[in-house]
Amino acid sequence: NVECVFVSELQEDLRHLYERNYGIPYARINTDITQLLTDELIEQNVPQHDILCGGFPCQPFSKAGKQQGFDDEEGRGILFNYIVNIIRVRRPRYIFLENVSNLETHDEGRTWKTIQDILRNELNYDIRPVVISPHEYGYPQYRKRIYIVGIDQNIGNLDNFKFPVKPIKATCNINEILEKEH
Repeated sequence: NVECVFVSELQEDLRHLYERNYGIPYARINTDITQLLTDELIEQNVPQHDILCGGFPCQPFSKAGKQQGFDDEEGRGILFNYIVNIIRVRRPRYIFLENVSNLETHDEGRTWKTIQDILRNELNYDIRPVVISPHEYGYPQYRKRIYIVGIDQNIGNLDNFKFPVKPIKATCNINEILEKEH
C-alpha cells in the first residue's frame, strides 16, 4: 500500500486532476510550495514520508525556453530549493526527481553539477540519473526526461540499483491505447 501524503500544485486545474486521479482531497493540496519558508512550516505542512517524488519546473532548463536556469526571471528556477528543504527537514528514505534531459548540459553542465553537489554532499544521498523517453519502452510518446533516483546514505546505497532495461525493439502503436467507438 502506498499513500500520497503531500502534493503541491500551483495550477487549479491540475489540483483537480490530482484529486480525480489519485483521490487526494482538493482542499488538502498545497497551493504554493514557496510559502514553506521555515523548517517549522515544513514540519507543520509536510507529513513524514518514505519517498519524495517530485519535479520542478522545466522551463528554466529547457532548450525551448530562455535557459535562465536558477536565475529564471519568473522565479521558477529556484523551486528546486524548496524540494531540497523538504528533503533536508523530512529525510525521506528515497527520492525520485524528474526534469528535462537538458538539465545535464544546461549552462555547460554547471546546473547539473550544482544539483548533484547538493543531493550528494549537502543532503548525503546516493543518486543515479538516467535520461530516457517513454517511446524507448513501447509507449507512444517521445519525451526525453532525466530521472534521478536517490537513497539516504545513512540507510544504504544504490550499488545494486538498476533502471528498467530497455526492450531490444520497443514498438509504439497508438491504436493499442485509443478507446474504440461504441
